[in-house]
Amino acid sequence: CCGSGVERAEGRGASRQLLDRKLADVLEAQADALVVACPACFLQFDLGQAAGAPGASAQATFPVFYLAELVALALGHSAVELGAELHRIPVAGFLDKWEQNLEHRAELARYFDLHQLEICASCGACDADCPAAVAVSDFAPSQIVHGLLAGELKKIIAGPEPWHCLECMTCFERCHSRLGMAWIFETLKKLAREQGHFPSSLRAGYQSFLSTGVLGTPRTSLREKLGLPSLAPQGSAELRTVLDKVLSSQTCDEVQQ
Repeated sequence: CCGSGVERAEGRGASRQLLDRKLADVLEAQADALVVACPACFLQFDLGQAAGAPGASAQATFPVFYLAELVALALGHSAVELGAELHRIPVAGFLDKWEQNLEHRAELARYFDLHQLEICASCGACDADCPAAVAVSDFAPSQIVHGLLAGELKKIIAGPEPWHCLECMTCFERCHSRLGMAWIFETLKKLAREQGHFPSSLRAGYQSFLSTGVLGTPRTSLREKLGLPSLAPQGSAELRTVLDKVLSSQTCDEVQQ
């Protein structure tokens, strides 16, 4: 509550205590702005900070928005249309961050379903079931999803985290939304490889597969010891044709056709 009712009953001093408390909560939460739906609350917080309320001067000032203003921004209306310059507390910094977030999400939407990412981020249950998270103490799959939504795509694909995923599909099998995280990490690995962020330990095996179509060779000595005949190369030419088609195509749909 902004304290306007207290102000009418007990004077400005009592309402300022509530204002200070709310501003302290906003500061502790590291929020970017304060959002209200009530005109009295807007005036109390916006004008109260601009007038030099103790909480505002002693800590920080936060832009104040009506909830309807944020909805309008999300629908594509400009800050000029909304009269943002009429706010007593400057909102330019918040709007710059808002635009940056829109750019991040537009880039993210090129590779991921944003709605599914948000569903995944709101859960986080996979952290307890992921075998990689158990083995790697500082790896939490849900934090990767939160990082993507926070605009950290470039940082994530440049780091080791995408390669921690084993693609075992445990997350998919146990996901109540039938999403899982494996598809997220599969895409992250693809992006990392395209941009040259490829662990050296995997590079040799990858190049071998591209050139020969196999990741390893049979142990002929063991087969001889067991009296088994040598394995004749089979399917390598066909696989080479498929690989050439995949690597030269722009989309998987072309390969399927």
